[in-house]
Amino acid sequence: MHILITNQNYSWFDRFPYSVYFAWVTVASIVNVFQLTNDNNIDSIIGLDELTWTIIMLSAAGIIGLITAFYFKDWLYPLVIIWPLYAIYVENSSEYSSLDMTLLIISVLLAVCSVITVIIKIKIKNPFKQAGKRVYKVREDLCVKYNLGVVI
Repeated sequence: MHILITNQNYSWFDRFPYSVYFAWVTVASIVNVFQLTNDNNIDSIIGLDELTWTIIMLSAAGIIGLITAFYFKDWLYPLVIIWPLYAIYVENSSEYSSLDMTLLIISVLLAVCSVITVIIKIKIKNPFKQAGKRVYKVREDLCVKYNLGVVI
């Protein structure tokens, strides 16, 4: 459904519930993997400890957020990803500085991505405006070339 709405000319309000839901499902999937390892008392996977895997998976969530935002031109998706990142930051309470830095970097990248996506959407929202300027310029050039004197 998200792809169908993206391919059509819908407003941001029509995409809002799908963007929020899609982002939350992404985050919930990552959380479910960690919950599974926690329930089974797994302390390390492939020799990496829990903190390292947390940083890897948070980076993966950030990359997924960036790719989704730019591919679907969805400014809301990265903002929803920032929401649980902030919750992790608050819950961590500066216990691990590497985790805090990772959360900060990913959040800033996602926020910038969201702003860039909005700017891109505004610029491409009305492509006929640019085309109209080009048509006007061609008419002006023809009027000057044939000495018509008046630009239509």
